[in-house]
Amino acid sequence: MAVLIAFSASACTDPYYSQELEEIGAKADLSSVSSVDLCDAASYFKYDAPSGEREKAKRLLAVVLERGDISRKDYNSALTGDVELGMTDLAATCAWGLPDEEEEYYISGGRKFTRWTYRYGEYGLDRDTLEFVNDRVVALHAGD
Repeated sequence: MAVLIAFSASACTDPYYSQELEEIGAKADLSSVSSVDLCDAASYFKYDAPSGEREKAKRLLAVVLERGDISRKDYNSALTGDVELGMTDLAATCAWGLPDEEEEYYISGGRKFTRWTYRYGEYGLDRDTLEFVNDRVVALHAGD
């Protein structure tokens, strides 16, 4: 019993631990899980879990690919954690996960502009930014 308590306490103290994403990765039937949640979980297993967990990321991304929600090219990029110009917002989620911050507004011609910010580092001062126009990546700013 003491071992179980120690394990659950250590999981809860990890700032990157997500019980929700862990549960998605453990599901046998993924048919009821949205592609956004699958992509966010895949990103988690690529970056925030031991390397043995990367097989979970592959399995989750394969479901999104089979659904036709991302292209084969975006699937391959997401497996390596690469975001590329022209990617959809879903493909970017597959690669990097959901952002820490999101801004959205409309620009000339009724186009939607979105900026996603990912914070990391000891105090969250380091960040990467993705910018989208009509849900396609148009700019990537790393380490801003």
